[in-house]
Amino acid sequence: DLQNAAIVVSLFSLSLILRALFLGNTFQSSGNAWLAFKILKNSGYTWIIREYYGALINVYVKFFVAFLSFLGLTITEFWWKVPIAIIGSVQASLTYLFLKRRVHCSNLGAVAGGFVVCILPIHVFESRYVWGYEVLAVFFVTLAIWSLVNFFEKPTTGSGILASFFSGLYLISHGYILPFTPMIAAIVLLFARAKGGGIVAQVTFGIK
Repeated sequence: DLQNAAIVVSLFSLSLILRALFLGNTFQSSGNAWLAFKILKNSGYTWIIREYYGALINVYVKFFVAFLSFLGLTITEFWWKVPIAIIGSVQASLTYLFLKRRVHCSNLGAVAGGFVVCILPIHVFESRYVWGYEVLAVFFVTLAIWSLVNFFEKPTTGSGILASFFSGLYLISHGYILPFTPMIAAIVLLFARAKGGGIVAQVTFGIK
């Protein structure tokens, strides 16, 4: 409805304003410049497969900057940082929708959750970082958890494909995938609906 749309747009707009501040600053360290250096130095895409910190950020930033260059824009530090700033800004709205529709929080609780992400210092900081794979990880793990819970509540081919798709995006967006493992186990345990039986039946049903 209009109220939800207004909240989503407001959270995104405020998040983008906070993340756009100082976005054009010169790269403060070699770590900030490393992704841009790799994209400019390496031709093609095979080098991306060997990346330890996830392939998705390399593909995303490479295509984004290439498109801007195709439009004739001069690529400065600002434009290198914009792709991650956009995802970081969308995260606040996504958090609101996740809490509202998936967790079934009150509207006030969902707004509060989205607002916390909007102004959270570490998230704002990472959203200004060219190599902000943590921002991509938070974004796609939210979608992965949402789709996995939907699948366990109503296991269909469509919900299974969606859960697999977003889980896969998370895995290639972030180098450290181990934290996601206990989340899958918890989802199996908490949201799989077994008819009768104890915890063993619940887990077995969830895995199936």
